[in-house]
Amino acid sequence: MPQSDSEALRAFIDALHAFIAYSKKASELKSEDYADAENLERFLKTRDELIGVIANTRRPALVAGVRVGKTFEKMSDMVNHCQTSCIKHKVLGKSNNHLRLFAKLVKYLRSLSDLVAVAESIETGKSSSHSEPARAQLVLSKTEAAVLSIIKAQPSGQGIQGKEILKELRKKNIHIAESSLRRHILPKLKTCGVTNHPAAGGYLPPKA
Repeated sequence: MPQSDSEALRAFIDALHAFIAYSKKASELKSEDYADAENLERFLKTRDELIGVIANTRRPALVAGVRVGKTFEKMSDMVNHCQTSCIKHKVLGKSNNHLRLFAKLVKYLRSLSDLVAVAESIETGKSSSHSEPARAQLVLSKTEAAVLSIIKAQPSGQGIQGKEILKELRKKNIHIAESSLRRHILPKLKTCGVTNHPAAGGYLPPKA
């Protein structure tokens, strides 16, 4: 099942928010926190991973935005500005630097959120034209189905944590922010019977 337009837009928004949160954490660090080479390498690796998620969600968001009514030029300018602002953002050494980044992105985040609302309205309109049984059946996107498959693939009685799910998704060339997984995908899968049992190691598949 292909990713819906609202999901594509939301994934890009979540990726941007994840980078802003990372920037906030970086701005709170003291010089001695990243003076250690190992800590600095780990911190910069996280930055590269987040930039990678933005890059991988940019094009689907661009296509989705055009499909729901934005001109290609305006949508391209929007996603490119967001991506470039994050790439050029200097995360270390400046207090409250994340506020500068947020100021650059805030109007675009609002526009993207508006596009999500439009996309969801269109998608709801399409689903309302289906029969009642079709509406009652839960439809999963490609990403949601992949997450469910990963959870089901775990040994019996053994759960899997969110970070491990993201690693398995990357092996399938599916890149999403952790916030998108936790805020949108896993809550939806819980309606399929997926449960979170920390004692078992994480998320468990639906009972047969």
